Amino acid sequence: MGLFDAFKRPSTDLRQPRPESFEGSGWAVFEHLIDLDIEDEAAFAKMTPEQQAVFTFNLARQEVNSSGFDSYLNSYSERFDKEMANFPKIAPGVGELVAEAVELYKADADSDFDELDDRFSALEGETGLDDVVDTYIAANPDGFFR
Repeated sequence: MGLFDAFKRPSTDLRQPRPESFEGSGWAVFEHLIDLDIEDEAAFAKMTPEQQAVFTFNLARQEVNSSGFDSYLNSYSERFDKEMANFPKIAPGVGELVAEAVELYKADADSDFDELDDRFSALEGETGLDDVVDTYIAANPDGFFR
């Protein structure tokens, strides 16, 4: 470390080194980005559009699987409203289901989301979303890796 290294501006390039394989890259990218987002409130704005899409997509998956749509939408709907519209680029069925949940939430935030939660769980299992996200990343590697 040089004498002035501590004074260098942090990089705005949040991309990671390219992996040898894209298998499991969806969660590896998400874990990298969630750590940055927790440390720096401005990190999301520094992400590439592809990183923002995977970040918000996997955050939705994690939160809905853990606590359901109502909890996810109460916590994140305003912050990631624009990005949720991009979910169909990664997985059309999930994108449509999230859009349906958002519309229900906007109409009545106290709605019962159990049926949508069940449909989400079924869709997660039927479509192999880990592989779908990995495929999206493999198709757009420059958005994630340097």
